[in-house]
Amino acid sequence: MIGKNCNLKSCFMKLLKFVCNILAWGPSSIVVSSLISILLILPFTFLPYSEIKLTINGVYIQLPIVYLLELIIVSLMFFYVIRLCSVTRNVKPIIMYSLLTITSILIFIYSQRLVILLQPIPPIVFSVIFEKRLCKIKNFLNTSKLLFAFLNIFDACYIFKLQWIVQLENIPEKFYWLILLLIFFIFPLLRTLLLYIYIKQVKKEKSKDKTYLLSYVTMFMVSLFQIAIYSIIVLNFMESKEKSIINVVFAILIVATLSIYFWALLKKQIDRGGENKKYELLRFTVGVLIFVFIFFYDKIEGEFLVILSWLLPVLISTIVGDLHYQFITDDSLCLPSPTMKMKKHVYSLQLISFLTLFCLNLFSAVFTINRIEGNKIVPSNTGKDSLIKLLNLISNGNQESIPEVLSSYTSSFIIVSLSFILALILSAVGVKLLKLNYSDSAKGYYEYRNTRLSTLINRRYKRNIHKRRKNNV
Repeated sequence: MIGKNCNLKSCFMKLLKFVCNILAWGPSSIVVSSLISILLILPFTFLPYSEIKLTINGVYIQLPIVYLLELIIVSLMFFYVIRLCSVTRNVKPIIMYSLLTITSILIFIYSQRLVILLQPIPPIVFSVIFEKRLCKIKNFLNTSKLLFAFLNIFDACYIFKLQWIVQLENIPEKFYWLILLLIFFIFPLLRTLLLYIYIKQVKKEKSKDKTYLLSYVTMFMVSLFQIAIYSIIVLNFMESKEKSIINVVFAILIVATLSIYFWALLKKQIDRGGENKKYELLRFTVGVLIFVFIFFYDKIEGEFLVILSWLLPVLISTIVGDLHYQFITDDSLCLPSPTMKMKKHVYSLQLISFLTLFCLNLFSAVFTINRIEGNKIVPSNTGKDSLIKLLNLISNGNQESIPEVLSSYTSSFIIVSLSFILALILSAVGVKLLKLNYSDSAKGYYEYRNTRLSTLINRRYKRNIHKRRKNNV
């Protein structure tokens, strides 16, 4: 009786492990397999004909191109059987792989040709399990299995619940705000809680000067972005006239697969034992300053740019350039002098801040027009308004689908980001052009001195001073 209970328990645990693997890595396996099949199919789409004409023993046969693709995929699958026999001596996985291959071929022949997209799954799965070169991927999948199983279950429940809520009519305003609170705060927070549980389960030790704050913030932002994408996909599906469930499911699976990349980055941070608290505090402060910058830029664009254009270049040279005076607390201590690296850093900060403000001012001057509203002249940025309309059209095909505040902040963030990127490019190109003109010693702009050589000479002079005193030199 005890033996039977043990066998039932072991069978149940194996079944539970199998279901957990399906829930965790089923979506990503389907996406990767479909991409491989599409890459194999893609060259044949450029052929001028869709059928293959064959003559066998005088019999004229026309076969669709899809059968040729099936032949290629099946050949690759049977080729991996040979590889699998050389990798493992266990007969069970070889038999299971062969049965899966034969089953997929029978399904393709008798009913569904779309199974061609899923046929690369067995080679992918068995290669991850048995290939030694992929042991790192296997370890990553094993350690992250439970987390992704729960995340996928959570996402599936959210999608079905959202589909049910969208079909409701006459939703009260309080209930509407409750839904927004759940979507943009509670649900991402619950997904972040799964990361906290994962860290507690793996028992990652960290020192007192380190923290996982960045990992939690990244998980929250990725969850928020992922849930927002799910919501857009479901809303588009519910409002579209031609509803294709396959396209919607595949789009959802792609989003779920992309989250694996961000989880891999998070896992590296967790495996390192977290990040230094000082650096985390610095990053958090920079993030808050960026948010405040975008907020004021969105509210008072022109006046804010004028203030920064006057103050920012001066403040950088004073606050950052003279920071070394704050490192000493007593006049008797030695004052640290800025190195060449610090001088270059201050120069690049001044140049990039000036060029960023220049790009923002240029964008504002080109696209801002004055409109008369009532008895007032109100400036309006037509470029920003066009960007807001574009964001609304991309989101749901409706120019009023995104809340006005969110679309305004998003457009301001895009404008500031593009200006900063353009400033980086202009600063790099500008510095190179200035070097070409001013670095030529023949023009006499600079006098080059070998400061390193003079420093070495002074060190040797001081080192041998006792010998010179002895010899009266």
